[in-house]
Amino acid sequence: MIVTPAYTYPTDSIFRTGAHNKNLFSVTRGEGVISEVNGRINEVNLNSGFKARRFHVFPDHMTQGDTQFMLTPMEIFDEAFQETGGESPDDDDAKYVVIPGTSLRWYQNYPGIFIAQISMFYSPFRPYFTRTSTRVDFDMSVRMFMDGESLPATTRPLPWSSNVMRDAESAYTFEHRRGDLIDMTWSGEVEAGWHDIHLGLYMQRPRKSYIQNYKVGMNSMNRETWVHQRLYVGVRNARVMTFTNS
Repeated sequence: MIVTPAYTYPTDSIFRTGAHNKNLFSVTRGEGVISEVNGRINEVNLNSGFKARRFHVFPDHMTQGDTQFMLTPMEIFDEAFQETGGESPDDDDAKYVVIPGTSLRWYQNYPGIFIAQISMFYSPFRPYFTRTSTRVDFDMSVRMFMDGESLPATTRPLPWSSNVMRDAESAYTFEHRRGDLIDMTWSGEVEAGWHDIHLGLYMQRPRKSYIQNYKVGMNSMNRETWVHQRLYVGVRNARVMTFTNS
């Protein structure tokens, strides 16, 4: 396909709007840059008030899409998080940290709307503690963030995977393998400029320990063991598609 412009924009000459528009949309075969590659659409197909705009000339301005991902698995432990004093983090965005591989930053050329998706395979170790009729558990949750602000409706607590049972003399641990997929979608309106999305993770630090008794030969010794939470994450990605209003 060959496109030969009828107007060549000579230096220091007055800009000819009509000739420029024909370079974009023309009824003549091989003349319009946009009309030729789009089935020779021309001004006859457009209304009388049509004007060429920036997004008619530059690609990826009206609709764009991007993806970021990470394939390398990783483990995140509760020691990466600050102490909470047992309080719920539901209203404290600062306690959430970004999960690598679930963040994406893009530039919005014009005001418009976006559709964002974040997905992640994961396997948690989230224990709960039982002693007689008392049960205690600690938070482990994820939520989506947009431009640094949390989206509370996307908060998801992760499932329990272990029961630590304690009595006066010993402790017993029952662990179940838990694997699942998180897949979140969010849409809304955005202004022109830079925007970002990411998935945040929060874990409370249990600060729970129990005494284990070990026997080596004829000797017996007690050892204090601390319980921690952790999250194993696998393949994860973040996607966004934007549409311009104008």
